[in-house]
Amino acid sequence: MLNHLVNRPTDYTGAIGKLPEKLRSMFIHAYQSFVFNRALSEYITQDIVVEKLPLPGYSTGIDEITLGILETEDMQLSDFRIKSLPELSSKGEYRNCFINPQNFRAIIDGISASDLKATFRFSLPKGSYATVVLREFMKNAYY
Repeated sequence: MLNHLVNRPTDYTGAIGKLPEKLRSMFIHAYQSFVFNRALSEYITQDIVVEKLPLPGYSTGIDEITLGILETEDMQLSDFRIKSLPELSSKGEYRNCFINPQNFRAIIDGISASDLKATFRFSLPKGSYATVVLREFMKNAYY
């Protein structure tokens, strides 16, 4: 990518095109998740219960909070349709705001708090992250 920019300093599309396709799409998905997470945080801060929020894309309907976040980012839904790299275009979708881990098991080992060890086993739906579930346990851990 950098070699491409050295030879063609303003060809950003060509530079991005040098990355593997899965890595390129990860940039789009990460940005969508960033917007989703900011919107969810705002809803939680305002004590507003919402079941689903959009991962923004060129064909998603959008709530006012998500729209406000996109506006502060100087983004529009149409920006998720990328003509120069159509494989990176994203229609968007809706994601549940809260999930319940399935098949949850916790195995606790140790005699004292300083010797405590825990193993967690669970399943999550696509688009959910185990690190988020584990963070909820770790923030309440006693040391």
